[in-house]
Amino acid sequence: MLLQNDRVTAPELAEKFEVSRRTIGRDIGALCIAGIPVVAHQGSGGGISLGYFDYVVPPLEGLWWLNDGSEAWYKDKDKYCWTTMIRQPEFVDTAAFETARIELSRKKPRLDTSRAQLEKFTEGLCAQAMHIGSYDDEPRTNAAIAQFITDNGYVSDISGTRRHHEIYLNDPRKTAPEKLKTVIRHPIARR
Repeated sequence: MLLQNDRVTAPELAEKFEVSRRTIGRDIGALCIAGIPVVAHQGSGGGISLGYFDYVVPPLEGLWWLNDGSEAWYKDKDKYCWTTMIRQPEFVDTAAFETARIELSRKKPRLDTSRAQLEKFTEGLCAQAMHIGSYDDEPRTNAAIAQFITDNGYVSDISGTRRHHEIYLNDPRKTAPEKLKTVIRHPIARR
């Protein structure tokens, strides 16, 4: 029905499928979990519609830092702190995110989803390079980025709010270490 109509109300769906509105609500939540963007419109002209846009799940990203404020984070892996991220399409709002988080908690009760968040992330001015190879070889790419920053009149702006950023373009479980592609970004500011 959702594919054939611009907008359908929950009572209409409940009547059509001979189930309760609550069941429709659960089913809509399950569709969202499955990655089908269902949009609920509130009010007298409200209803349920597909807010579908073709998209590919973006790559995993990581923000890395040391709690001591040092920029030499890549020299001692035991001291790493990090946040991992996956960019979400624009149609994923707080309600859709919370529905997905709750459903995941229900399906995998041992998985702690309490720290998962939906946030807007604005990066700002950065120097960026493509690193190809093992993660252990990243210091050479970081050194090249540092040299670029200096040679072009910038300064590193890594701080408590701006962090070293990596975007992982391959799955390390399926890609040989020497073929891994990682976008590395360092926050910068004009001198």
